Amino acid sequence: MSETKSGVKWGKALAILAGWKLGVTENTSVLVGGGTCICGGTAIATLSRIIKAKEEEIAFAMAAIFLFAGYIG
Repeated sequence: MSETKSGVKWGKALAILAGWKLGVTENTSVLVGGGTCICGGTAIATLSRIIKAKEEEIAFAMAAIFLFAGYIG
């Protein structure tokens, strides 16, 4: 269980750092990180309500996650 928590924390930290480097909002970074670490679109939908993300941030995160999944999968 602690390995999972650690992985999610590292994933979030790396997503925020990458987002900062790419010039996207912190909300977008959190959504992409959460979507990548947890379970994709469902995590993004849940997190977006918690952090009060804008519609554009949600759309960007969803597109990024589904493009990653299509490219990797």
